[in-house]
Amino acid sequence: MQSLYNATVWTVILRSPASSPPSPPQETKVEESNKVQEDREEENEESKARLKLAIVFAMIGVACLTGAPLGGKILESSDKGGNWVPAQLFAGSSVAVGGMLLVGARCVREGWGSGRI
Repeated sequence: MQSLYNATVWTVILRSPASSPPSPPQETKVEESNKVQEDREEENEESKARLKLAIVFAMIGVACLTGAPLGGKILESSDKGGNWVPAQLFAGSSVAVGGMLLVGARCVREGWGSGRI
């Protein structure tokens, strides 16, 4: 009986509120709203990155789907059938136009100066 009494006493002592570990501090409403705002900003940045990636993949997809057939038609329509110069000119001009569009987009967004590349 004595051991049952000791076990009960120790259980009461160990489970008393004074001996329980301190609870973590409660967050205030301002801290919670700041965390919610930070989470929204992170989600917004992630969605912008996803959108940019989707645009790039869409452009690459169009180029891949149209470039090879157009090059083949140009090669077929050349005088001798095996003349690669027109197809090479088409490919080179496509790369040049793409480069000019990239430079133009950078100039529109950041200006021509070399401040931030």
